[in-house]
Amino acid sequence: MLSQRLYSLQAIIAQQDSHMELQRASLTERASLPGRHRGNVLLEQEKQRTLALQREELASFHKLQSQHRQEQQRWERERERHRQQVEATEARLRLREEECRRLEVKSPSESWRALVNGK
Repeated sequence: MLSQRLYSLQAIIAQQDSHMELQRASLTERASLPGRHRGNVLLEQEKQRTLALQREELASFHKLQSQHRQEQQRWERERERHRQQVEATEARLRLREEECRRLEVKSPSESWRALVNGK
């Protein structure tokens, strides 16, 4: 879910970058024409609003990126903890199997007594 959101925000930012380039080209073209001062002021104001929105969206994107990284790290820690638990359980099981094999070699009565006494 976070990855999908990050990709969406990246696409939005790419679109806005293209829009900014078009605005810059338009401003450059209009700045060369005389008597367009009021239009240039309005375009500059729009440009500033667009840039402010882009900064907000970029901040939101970075926040989501950070949350995504934290979630990945949490998941990795949990996976490592689980792996260690599995290894410990497997080691205990191997020891128990070895103990059972040793007891099988002994006489049946000794094996039974050892199991009952927990040895």
